Amino acid sequence: MKEGKVDVIEETYQTLASIRKHIEEKHPERKWLYEPATRYFELVYQGIMQQKPLLWYFYCLCPEIFRSMDVTPFSPEYACGIMASLRGGINLKYLDIASEKLPQDMCAANKFPVGLALSRDTVIPDVMVYAAANPCDAAITVYSNLDHYCNIPSFYLDIPYLSDERGRKYVARELKKMVSFVEEQTKQKLDLDRLRETIGYSNQAQEYILKLNQLRKNVPCPTSSRALHITGGAIMGLCGLPEFVDWCRGQYELVKVKVERGERVIPEEKIRLVWIATGVDFNLSIFEWLENEYGAVMVASLLSDYPTEPIDNAGEKSKMFEGLAKKVMNYPMARHGRGSADTYISECISIARDYKADAVIFAGNTGCKYNWATAQLVKDTIYDELGIPTLCFELSPFDPRVLSFEGVKAKFEQFFELVL
Repeated sequence: MKEGKVDVIEETYQTLASIRKHIEEKHPERKWLYEPATRYFELVYQGIMQQKPLLWYFYCLCPEIFRSMDVTPFSPEYACGIMASLRGGINLKYLDIASEKLPQDMCAANKFPVGLALSRDTVIPDVMVYAAANPCDAAITVYSNLDHYCNIPSFYLDIPYLSDERGRKYVARELKKMVSFVEEQTKQKLDLDRLRETIGYSNQAQEYILKLNQLRKNVPCPTSSRALHITGGAIMGLCGLPEFVDWCRGQYELVKVKVERGERVIPEEKIRLVWIATGVDFNLSIFEWLENEYGAVMVASLLSDYPTEPIDNAGEKSKMFEGLAKKVMNYPMARHGRGSADTYISECISIARDYKADAVIFAGNTGCKYNWATAQLVKDTIYDELGIPTLCFELSPFDPRVLSFEGVKAKFEQFFELVL
């Protein structure tokens, strides 16, 4: 393991554990909302303390493979979102450090790994892997910078333009090359039995998530906006673990009972919102504010939509890798930012229709150039097809200095007053 400290990882874990304990004492019914992030940082912290090889990976990759090796997987992009949501924004220091090396308008999620590595506030990874152009070229710039400034061995997973069968087989071969590279750098071998097991857990969790998505189509919606947002992030962090299956099962059973009883998340649902770009990670209370002030519930979000089919983990090794390749190419943002814009536009239309949306929210990340290239076309097509309005505004989901929380609320206030 390379030199460095674990201070910021430990600090984040302890902060999350403290919040979870406080919520458990004051609002035990909401404790489950804080479990995924806490568990994620707990696993990373424990792995570092046990001096297992540390592997940084771009979030659009499948953690099942890394959890089947004796390494500590850490996704800086996912961690950035969690840190941004904590009081004071632990992540901001690292965005500023990265800004000295990178363009100001680059996505904060891309900046964060560079700032974290250059700060030396945590252990420098033994190896890094990322998916080039899945969804954006900015990742190439970021991990190339890390490779250059910190001399970290890196593997660049090539992802083709199209998500067809030929592309899937190509990515499966790339994943196998990635495994060989990680094995060589860390001296840790992939355990195929463990891989079958982690894929099995991943399949089980996905089954509950798809059922939850169906329940959210009910009018009124039986579950909160925050719960949907947390679930989307938890998939990135805990996929392949048995405790994530338990968490998803518990959430599904809770919501299922609510539907059977005819319960709703707020007294009166007035507006059903579908979010098709990023969220407001730096202040998740935006969801409660929308629900309480306007009766507006986020019933669906493209960034929390993982329409992955079960992966065959009982057959040949090649079938497992092809299933994982399809999952990598189908990650949110990955499938929207790579390939034809028609894929993204058609998904926006179908999700708004399926969830009976009254309005669509395009909270566009200032650093997502591919997203903004389609913004007006998406807005016009949604109105032409469904006759519902779209709120478009620019922010950084991880940095309130681009657009503050009050600024975000002002965007909604104006939209609801003038349009809805």
